[in-house]
Amino acid sequence: SGSDDLYEPLHVSALTEGGLAERTNAIHVGDTILAINNVSLRGKSLSEAIELLKNPDDIVTLKISRKLDLMQKHN
Repeated sequence: SGSDDLYEPLHVSALTEGGLAERTNAIHVGDTILAINNVSLRGKSLSEAIELLKNPDDIVTLKISRKLDLMQKHN
């Protein structure tokens, strides 16, 4: 999710149920997407990010940032 505001980060708002990301626990709802296929999303709109995801190759590389849950870390 995101907007076409170039200063707002893009976040994972949902995962496909039973999809690879959900099954592998590699991506979580709330993660911030920093780059797609080594192209930084800084200054890019949501529509530009969507275009980067329309990769003709089978592999898409995401660079993500995740906030740690401090309560979970201490348990």
